[in-house]
Amino acid sequence: MHISKFILLIVLMKGCFACELVSTAESLHLTCKIAIPKYSTYTKKGPERTVIALPKDVNVKVIDHLDTKTKLKKINNRFYIINLDPERKFKYHAQRHLILYKQEKKRRCHWSKSLHKPFTIVIDPGHGGDDYGSTKGSLKEKNITLNFSKILVKSLMHESLPMNAILTRINDADISLAKRTQIASQNHADLFISLHADTVENKNDRGVAIFTLSEGNASSAFARNLAEYENQIQPIKQKMSLDFEKNMTHQQSREFSQSILEGLRESVSLHSGQIESADFIVLKTMNIPSCLIEIGFISNEQDRSLLQNDAYIHFLAATFSDIIKRYFEENKYQFNYVCNQAAKPLYIYPSKGTTLKDIASKYELSIAQLKSINLLGQSNLITDKKLFLQ
Repeated sequence: MHISKFILLIVLMKGCFACELVSTAESLHLTCKIAIPKYSTYTKKGPERTVIALPKDVNVKVIDHLDTKTKLKKINNRFYIINLDPERKFKYHAQRHLILYKQEKKRRCHWSKSLHKPFTIVIDPGHGGDDYGSTKGSLKEKNITLNFSKILVKSLMHESLPMNAILTRINDADISLAKRTQIASQNHADLFISLHADTVENKNDRGVAIFTLSEGNASSAFARNLAEYENQIQPIKQKMSLDFEKNMTHQQSREFSQSILEGLRESVSLHSGQIESADFIVLKTMNIPSCLIEIGFISNEQDRSLLQNDAYIHFLAATFSDIIKRYFEENKYQFNYVCNQAAKPLYIYPSKGTTLKDIASKYELSIAQLKSINLLGQSNLITDKKLFLQ
């Protein structure tokens, strides 16, 4: 959830105090850690507005260095709440939540494990058919990537989190780069992973290497050469362009790739220990978080041995599967939500004896969130009073 803050300075006749204004995706919270004078509120029309009436002896002054550029019309689907500090005694504290603006909330999308469609991962075994990829004797890259991909898919399907794994090819078929990306788009993939096991000039280069699409120049000569090799095999004529400032999938690709890197760091050999990037066409033609992974290099003797070792291949696939599952669990709100569900209510009146845990579970909130929103103490028991959910 994106959260932004700024400080509002309010001047009263007897001095001034600072209020912290916290903006989230759902609301705007104003927290003032000092007693405030008694006030009353009422609404008026023409235009519609809420008036906060203060005593006559209160002097309110606008400070010239306040933020005057923020446009409220951009957040007019939120409601605003003033939270008073529960640790202080106030002249007026019966109503701790003052709703300044409220608009009927539209039906929204939200994530629910019981209702959410399985996360979709498209696994792309590099090369195939007449395109052997890299070779060393009878060893062909196209066979290595297909074998590993099938094992990875089986491992993903057995994870506790609902996931749907799709292969761009299930046999020794010649699939164009355009078709591979089309498969990912048609299946509304949440992730796209292209798998390879290339040959490189330096035979000492070995280990797992992870690549994302570069924003400009390749991160290294190694990454650039590898991308040039992969791109020349099946070039796509149509030129693609990406605006990386607007395209959040680039950042998601980096985050996912980093999670793979960290998950593998303690268990397998890594090529460079960092994320590489280059202009891979197979990654450039999609608006889907994606990466290209070299599971090893056929040109290296140690990697060749490992890539033909059944126990190692199963271990590597299981490790990948676990990393992917954990990534989705930790970042599920970035991905496709279940839509057309009723929006979460602003508040509820829980029955006596209901616990915060019960409510948090039902409305997909944490207990800490409920306590923060409602200025609650340590108790987990709820009375029959109004409880805010947002």
